[in-house]
Amino acid sequence: EPEADYIARIIRDSQEQGKQAAAQGTEIHAAIEGRDFEGKYGEYVGAARLAIEGWCPGIWTQEQSFSHPLGFGGKVDDHTTNAVVDYKTTDKPLEGLKLWDEHAQQLAAYRVGLEMPEARCAIVYVSRIKPEARLIEIPEKDLQRGWAMFQALTNYWYARTGMKRG
Repeated sequence: EPEADYIARIIRDSQEQGKQAAAQGTEIHAAIEGRDFEGKYGEYVGAARLAIEGWCPGIWTQEQSFSHPLGFGGKVDDHTTNAVVDYKTTDKPLEGLKLWDEHAQQLAAYRVGLEMPEARCAIVYVSRIKPEARLIEIPEKDLQRGWAMFQALTNYWYARTGMKRG
């Protein structure tokens, strides 16, 4: 096989693997949100539920949309009256995962959008390899910093696009 054909085939294969992984992640995410314990990913749903209910017991509400007067909106994966979580699927080992600034920005905006500005927030990493989940709570100081960054980025976007809020 000529080298150019070999390289093209490798690129196509890697793109296809990426698409399949993303599709599986979307399916797991949907199963968790739908609480589909009996479906194909029931064990993954159970692992995610165990993680959040062990962290913050309560009645959880899935997939709630909001629109905020400051000019942003979103769709929250899961929340209670005092906690907000976002699910992320991954192929990486759960123990090596960490939080990113974007996580704090996203969840800080969600809790403001839900009018719960003091809610606890966490990312729940769900393995696509085996039915395991790991919850990582975002410290309050990081959420406050994330909210400041989110506001700055939102202000930048409005200034750049010339759009008006509201």
